Amino acid sequence: MKKLGKLIKKEIDNVLKRPLYVFDFDETLAHNKGGIRIQSSDGSSRPLTQEEYYVYKLKQGETINLDDYSDINNLTPNLLHLALLKKHIPNAVVLSARTPDTMEQAVEYLALLDISIPSFGVGIEDDTDTHVIGNALRKAEWISQQIQSKDLTYVEFWDDNPANIHAVEALRKEMPEVVILTHLVNVID
Repeated sequence: MKKLGKLIKKEIDNVLKRPLYVFDFDETLAHNKGGIRIQSSDGSSRPLTQEEYYVYKLKQGETINLDDYSDINNLTPNLLHLALLKKHIPNAVVLSARTPDTMEQAVEYLALLDISIPSFGVGIEDDTDTHVIGNALRKAEWISQQIQSKDLTYVEFWDDNPANIHAVEALRKEMPEVVILTHLVNVID
């Protein structure tokens, strides 16, 4: 029985030799109190919850207003996930559906919390579509590229968007030799 235990420990150590821990930013590491608004062509706007945003289909003349995401004063920390992130540094990154431009505010916010970590925004800059599926595929593609270029053996992914979770889980079929764990984060109200 002792030999079996040693074999299992050796295999676990081998899998964890080259890990990557990937954390989404908005609604995973920090909650945005400002939120998402749908802007109508007549100038009126209305808020959407995060869950509504995931499935919302814009109507003719509507655009998405994410202005609140550029103000770090609208953010409150998710202490549990920030602690997990800190635990996994230096093998952790932040991967967001923010555009590279708005990712700067997320990096600034993390710096205020004394967290310096590689952070990547892969979002599509276009206010005429939610791009939920496109952004999910871009996140999965980014993770796939990291697995291949760094010969990773283990990936853990935290995100609040089910589409992102499903896109990353689909990598398991493409890369069965890599252990890929996902964690769907509950959105903080």
